[in-house]
Amino acid sequence: MRWVIASVLVAACGHAPPVKVEAEEEPVTGVATLAGTWLTNDDMDWLYRLRIGADGRFVMSVDRAKLGTCEQRGTIAQYGEGASFMLTITRDSCSNSEGGSLPFTIPSFTGDKMTLAYKIGTAKTKRFYSRDPKVPRK
Repeated sequence: MRWVIASVLVAACGHAPPVKVEAEEEPVTGVATLAGTWLTNDDMDWLYRLRIGADGRFVMSVDRAKLGTCEQRGTIAQYGEGASFMLTITRDSCSNSEGGSLPFTIPSFTGDKMTLAYKIGTAKTKRFYSRDPKVPRK
């Protein structure tokens, strides 16, 4: 009986969970807005580290666990209006291809998180990146 009373008192004295404050969206005014180091992973638990320079140069390092690390290098340039860009790969050790181009958009950007959306064939894909906490925002 004491156990029941004690558990009811503990439950009754609990506080409401803290309110989660959503970060405000920031405008993407160009490639320099995206500059920094961004992290994400996928369903195979590969770690993606995307480094974007203010000049548009990028390096994507992919840690593929037992398969080792590979890299994609190239440039990102404004493409059309708003948060639309063109990614051009100049070196790709991940797929041993000669590179190529991929248009993409940034539908969501808070400064610490960004969503990158692109289409390959008929498949639409969104990748969610977080700024690397070990690399300060400039």
